[in-house]
Amino acid sequence: MAQKVKPNAFRLGITLPWSSRWFFKPSLKFFVEEDYLIRDIVKKKLSQAGVVSVDIERTGDRVRVNICSSRPGLVIGRGGEGVETLRRAIMTAMQKLRREKKIPTKFTLGVNIEELKRTEVSAAVTAQQIVADIEKRQPYRRIMKRQMETVMQNREGADAAPDAPREHRLRGRFRALLVWRDRHKGMDLQRRYF
Repeated sequence: MAQKVKPNAFRLGITLPWSSRWFFKPSLKFFVEEDYLIRDIVKKKLSQAGVVSVDIERTGDRVRVNICSSRPGLVIGRGGEGVETLRRAIMTAMQKLRREKKIPTKFTLGVNIEELKRTEVSAAVTAQQIVADIEKRQPYRRIMKRQMETVMQNREGADAAPDAPREHRLRGRFRALLVWRDRHKGMDLQRRYF
């Protein structure tokens, strides 16, 4: 069996920034646990908002959570209500965890929402759109073709030559998986059988 390594591990600090930025302190284990808690809350509360990344910065007693989303309007809500409810939910969960671990509960929390300018470049947003469409019981072939075409229209997406997700059993039976490639490179539809 081969050892599998997350590809981001090779790129951290070189081409990709760290998703958690804070200095080592004696409470390293607690900070990792708290970061996981924050990301879990954001994932549960904002599942439909197209969240791409959650970056956490700590300086002294300040904790700043930067959320990059393809639909910032859903996150912010009417008059900023969504951000406040998310901030309160994160704050109460963090205070509860800090009380359990007997760590000082005095801190300030800031939540920033950033808009993802080009959603067709992000693989996470594309995957979330595919999942949402499949859950709405739309024909999966049409969904795949539409998503592939939108990704291929973009120059950066065309260079990546996207493959369809390898769900081998759609609709309960084995199917040939259509893989779309850039037609400008002289490649047509290819069939891959699994």
